[in-house]
Amino acid sequence: IKSFLKNFNGVMDYLKDQMKVNTTTYSRGPLAGESLVRNLRSNMMNKVLQEVTGLSDGDPKTLSSIGISLDNNLHLVIDDATELKELLTSSPTKVADLFQGENGIATSVYDMLDEYTDTYDGLIDQRTDLLEDRVSEMDTRMDRMNERLAVKESQYRAQLTSLQSMYIQVVQQQSLVNNIISAASSIYDS
Repeated sequence: IKSFLKNFNGVMDYLKDQMKVNTTTYSRGPLAGESLVRNLRSNMMNKVLQEVTGLSDGDPKTLSSIGISLDNNLHLVIDDATELKELLTSSPTKVADLFQGENGIATSVYDMLDEYTDTYDGLIDQRTDLLEDRVSEMDTRMDRMNERLAVKESQYRAQLTSLQSMYIQVVQQQSLVNNIISAASSIYDS
């Protein structure tokens, strides 16, 4: 039980840390804003708080009924060790069924996590594929944009070269006109 609580709390802390947003520095964890992770945390919390079905009347059906609750940090904690110890001594199979029965808490959490982590069609794998497809699409769009920019750059460079040539011609013509005016002026003055 302690191992389950420790692992559950560790996963919840890890996910919380990965989703963290610092409102002072505006730094974000790598999974901040990722709805899949928010849903995972929410689903995990729901699984450990829900009442287990399929147990006999009088059997513990929730973690709170065996002395386990959530603290202010949303950690599962043993808040009544005496009650838990008494149940483990008097009815160990009932406690085991609460965790490991067909609809038990640990079983439900495991099944739910399997939906997320399945290698071939898990939600995380699907999300990864979707994000990789989006990155690929963006890379393709960027390549096309870079090609268009290269064409525009080439056009602008050709225009600039043409303008520079025209400017040189204008400067040469102006120099020629100035020379003619100077020559005409010196003939006129003499």
